[in-house]
Amino acid sequence: MAQAAFDLPTCDDALASRGLYKAAGNIFWMNVRRMSNASVPVYKSNITKLMTAFFSTPDCFPYDVHVALDLKAKGDDILRNRGSLHRLSCEEVEMAYVMKVAERIRAGAENAELRLWRRVALTATMVFRRVPAASRYMLSVNLRRLFFVGYEALTRSTLAQMLQILDFKIEREKSHPTQSCVEVAQSWNSHLRDIDSNVEETVSPNFVAAAIRVFNKMLRSPRLMELLVAEENERGKASLFNNSSTLDAFAKAAKDEESSYWLVKTVLYRLALGDSPKDYGLKNLTGKGTGAKGDLQLWLMKLDLQRYFEKWMSSEPSLRKEDIKAVTDIDTHDKFMLRCGPEANISWQGTLSKAGRLLLQFKDHVIFGSRVDGTLKQLLKAHSDAASLCSSGVLKELLDEIISVAKSEVPEHQVRAERAQMEAMAEKDAEQQQLESSVKEFATIFNVDSTVKFADDESRDLYDYKKLAEKKVDQFFKAIPEQANAKDLQKALEGTVARDSDGVGAGSTICLWYDSKCAGEASSQPHCRVPKFRQSHFRTFLQGCLGVRKLTNLDPRMIVCLSDGFRPGLENSATTAFVLEDGTSVSKHRTLFHNIYDAASLSARKTVVRGVIQNVEGLHVFSDAPTPPVGEGSRAHYTGDCSSSGIGPIKVPGYDTEECWRPDPKLKAKFLGSGGKVLVSGPGPAEPGPAFADKCMPLNFYTMPRLYYREILHSFRVGRVICGTELDGNFPLECILHQVPVVAVCLTTDLAVDLRSHLINMIMKEMAKPKSSAYQSGRGGKGGRRGGRGKGSEAEPVDGATGSEEKGSRKRLRGAQNLDILKKIKLLQGRKGKGKGQEETGNVDGQVDAESIDSQDD
Repeated sequence: MAQAAFDLPTCDDALASRGLYKAAGNIFWMNVRRMSNASVPVYKSNITKLMTAFFSTPDCFPYDVHVALDLKAKGDDILRNRGSLHRLSCEEVEMAYVMKVAERIRAGAENAELRLWRRVALTATMVFRRVPAASRYMLSVNLRRLFFVGYEALTRSTLAQMLQILDFKIEREKSHPTQSCVEVAQSWNSHLRDIDSNVEETVSPNFVAAAIRVFNKMLRSPRLMELLVAEENERGKASLFNNSSTLDAFAKAAKDEESSYWLVKTVLYRLALGDSPKDYGLKNLTGKGTGAKGDLQLWLMKLDLQRYFEKWMSSEPSLRKEDIKAVTDIDTHDKFMLRCGPEANISWQGTLSKAGRLLLQFKDHVIFGSRVDGTLKQLLKAHSDAASLCSSGVLKELLDEIISVAKSEVPEHQVRAERAQMEAMAEKDAEQQQLESSVKEFATIFNVDSTVKFADDESRDLYDYKKLAEKKVDQFFKAIPEQANAKDLQKALEGTVARDSDGVGAGSTICLWYDSKCAGEASSQPHCRVPKFRQSHFRTFLQGCLGVRKLTNLDPRMIVCLSDGFRPGLENSATTAFVLEDGTSVSKHRTLFHNIYDAASLSARKTVVRGVIQNVEGLHVFSDAPTPPVGEGSRAHYTGDCSSSGIGPIKVPGYDTEECWRPDPKLKAKFLGSGGKVLVSGPGPAEPGPAFADKCMPLNFYTMPRLYYREILHSFRVGRVICGTELDGNFPLECILHQVPVVAVCLTTDLAVDLRSHLINMIMKEMAKPKSSAYQSGRGGKGGRRGGRGKGSEAEPVDGATGSEEKGSRKRLRGAQNLDILKKIKLLQGRKGKGKGQEETGNVDGQVDAESIDSQDD
């Protein structure tokens, strides 16, 4: 309701009779720089909310402005002290007004509009009241509390409430003896009005005691105070620290300011990686009632481990100084996120030695990561310091492995010679840059715009040839990087064929494929040790695939295929992973098939474990019905019927064949990323691994033959594939050739991008093979039978997916032309790819190997 303007005689009468006068006035009569309580922070996000809610238009000032006067003050005192009057009410509303006016001025508002905004300030309803100095503090507190029910943004957070209580305690002790926690709580509550609100914690003696501990252990530190305020400003009332018990648990666990800061940064780092504040309840933080150490004790041990680890590195003469410095510099969560986080450019890690990468991996998995947290919590039951923790068990094995690798990599007598070798390496780097420059020039042949005029028909043919392959790949293939949690994976899958079952033919299945052998790479002896089965990784994949379609159970046409990596005991872990995000179990039936391998081909790969060749692997197939939807009749490529439990004999490809992708070592490190190396513990089999003259290791040591994937598509009548562990591209390649849409979840974005280029290369090779279903793939036309093979140069194209054609006619490329074009590509490239049977997809899209064009399908 509009108030009459300030009137001096009326003001004197009202103050004399009631001690209170209400009238329209100017908000700038007050000292606007004075805070109602300078000890408590004011959050900009809350001011922004008020600005949006109450000052979208120049209407009126939304709340009464309360001003404190001396007990004998009169109207003349008000006028004489304009600009310095004592405000009692909340300052955030005035701040919001000032911010809005400033925003409009910066936006170039007209004078007419600004006059309206000025009227708002000049016509605010002001309440002048005589108040004893001793009562002003609690009156200001209660005026703020009146707004709790009106606007939640004005509510003090738990952190702010603790600071408020401490400030109240200090003020009270100025006129009273030292106040106990009980007395402070009683005095505080006796002055509070009864308001129906659930937005603030009750001030009890325990709350006061917790506030004192939190202040002494944490809030005295400016950097910790800044950190906590920033977290509350970002998350608001959903902040993990908006709870006195949580703050108190951190304060009780901390030994000093440094450990307090480490604990807070650790949990904020986990939240930044996608964890929810709900994951860090009081039970998980303290471990009470669980029979295990809590997260806070674990994180403190990680701080001690970091200190011990840095001293240990400095004391080892076999480690390179460059490696030690690079790893030591990453000593905080912020630095680790910047250098090694999910969005970081980790190409710098290629400059580390193998031992240096193991040092970094130790920091990743043990100190900053959570991969071995369960093991560490168990070890904490028997060890109280980092030195004893590293003197035995899995951590000692990891440290011993680092030293063993360092000594074999750089013998002690060669350590001093490293610096002399660096100059020669610099010359090699210059040669490599020159080589990459020539590769980029060659790549322009494949990346020209469709409007570019070609110098000759040869360039046009090369361009058309690659475009045909790109179209075929893009029609049936989509790669996405894996995500930290199921929600993010659902979002990533939204733009793929995984979001629905449209287009899956009658009688066909949707296959969720998860090969545990390919879910990363074992940290040691990966050629004969499969990575540890990560149940959470498998569960995230399932939840993402079900969540994107809003399913609570398996689709009747859906099958989940899990290869157990020669681990028969995986059944229970795999079965219990079938839960939704809310903990509800997913109904399913399991049928066990067996992949039966050819022993000789395994032996050639050196995948021998303690002298034994494991050639039988479980393939667990989960479905909605008791009977899995298998095909009828005989297998297409192996012996037996489709309903047989055995699939084989499977002859695995050698590492030097086209089916094994062996990228450059630096590219492989990028493809696997920080999460691709799976930490394995315990002594491994002392089996020699394969050696490669070009130093290019397989991206996947457990590459399956393309013939196997053809059999899977046939025997299980697969019409769509979502692969959760894609590494080498063989399964997607067979899906593309059989026109089966496939979504590949890759370890990293780099792998997702380069996998597409790799598949384009492989399709180009297939287009040159007369017996391949991709042979003569041209301008579209009628689609051939899925999986059918062409017959010589007269084969029917199977480019069956629809899509608009590029402008201009495109030639039909026949066998002789294919051979000529591949030779031209090879000639233009001027050199071979870095690994036998592998393409440098990280540098050149569409690169192919002319030497392999004569190889045919089985």
